[in-house]
Amino acid sequence: MDHGGWYDRTNTFRAMADCLFVAAMGPPGGGRNPVTPRYTRHFNLVCIADSDDATLRCIFGRILDWALAKDAAFPDDVRKLKDAVVGATLDVYKKVAGSLLPTPTRSHYMFNLRDISRVMQGLLLARPQELLAGGAPREKYLRLWTHETLRVFYDRLVDDKDRAWLLGFVRTTLQRRFGAEFDALFKHLQVGGPSDAAAPSSVGTEHVRSLFFGDFMDDGGGGGGEEFAGSRRYSEYTDVPALLRKVEEYLVDHDATSKRPMNLAVFLYAAEHVSRAARVLKQPGAHLMSVGVGGSGRQSLSRLAAFMSGMRVFQIEISKSYTQAEWREDLKKVVRHAGGDGKPCVFLFSDTQVWRSCVVGGGGKAWRRFVWWEKEEKCGGLLGGEEKCGGALLGGVRRSVEKVCWGEGGRSVENVCWGEGEEKCGGGLAGGGGGELWRRFVGGEREEKCGGGLFRGRRGEGMLGSE
Repeated sequence: MDHGGWYDRTNTFRAMADCLFVAAMGPPGGGRNPVTPRYTRHFNLVCIADSDDATLRCIFGRILDWALAKDAAFPDDVRKLKDAVVGATLDVYKKVAGSLLPTPTRSHYMFNLRDISRVMQGLLLARPQELLAGGAPREKYLRLWTHETLRVFYDRLVDDKDRAWLLGFVRTTLQRRFGAEFDALFKHLQVGGPSDAAAPSSVGTEHVRSLFFGDFMDDGGGGGGEEFAGSRRYSEYTDVPALLRKVEEYLVDHDATSKRPMNLAVFLYAAEHVSRAARVLKQPGAHLMSVGVGGSGRQSLSRLAAFMSGMRVFQIEISKSYTQAEWREDLKKVVRHAGGDGKPCVFLFSDTQVWRSCVVGGGGKAWRRFVWWEKEEKCGGLLGGEEKCGGALLGGVRRSVEKVCWGEGGRSVENVCWGEGEEKCGGGLAGGGGGELWRRFVGGEREEKCGGGLFRGRRGEGMLGSE
């Protein structure tokens, strides 16, 4: 910037002309290095202060109020929880962001306001019919809030001590904000039931493993299948054995129709990850990163979750002759299926398939290049008119494409999550959302897009993941 260009590797000076530099940064700390005054003197600085609690309560309160007011079937005792839910979510966010700071061994412990949005988005999945079924809608809504909070914050934690600490704070928050006893609210999770004298006196980290919310137990009123996946109801599942049987049924159906059958054993730990992956895929513009050791079932469970969600899986095959031309051809298939046909799909790839920045760095930029660079070839009469086609195709891709990435942790995952410069992330794994409020960011563009919660993993069990 000082000299108007740079010298390349052949010692040839590359001059820059008519270039404008626009940069964004956060305060130093948490992996961010200070920027020297010598560099910042070239810029006009615009500083954006953090929103205060009153502003955040107003923003998220309006959204939640709209969600509860648009359907008159929501009971009054659930509507009255709006302010308490927003306040409790802010309490958890501020406590977690201030206490669980990133370290070299926990570099993914980075939280931002999108985590609050993710909790709210999970609450928007609730329908009044499910809350009213069986009575006690207020208690069901509190369990839903607890579930979404655990999925967003709790699942990112990789240490038993951190998980126990967060669960204790959620317990305290429920008592302070809602006047609800955590143990009474989740007594059905205790081993043997609440009447069993041998059952523990309090609900702990092992018990909340059986806390399930999802839509895959519902066939959508039409016998299941892709065409009914969008009409399924998001509700709580308390019968864990029935849930395991349902997952096994999905696995049998998948193997019967797939060219790549999977020999999997369905047990509680596998069902946990499948349920969490299916929850992420249910949300618009959502993306998932699953991290663990090789052979732990990350790809297989991701495929099963996609099948349960009625989504087609796309995966690239990397070879020595794989070039950007092949990459663009693979991209065409995804865009035509998602944007042209309007069918949801999952783009599945591993950290070893990040052969260049366009794989993860494509994001929304890659979809736009596809749509606008070769518009006639892609659209030709597809959606009625070239200009309409470009916008409609891009919008369809944003709504319908979900990305799932898996890696083995350590340096390789750090490269994918945080990037080595912009070479690994340049634009982000979670591209294609276009900036809409409820877009979910995972596994790219540093902390902005690597959030939402790592799946809880244990030594020897090996599976982690992030929304």
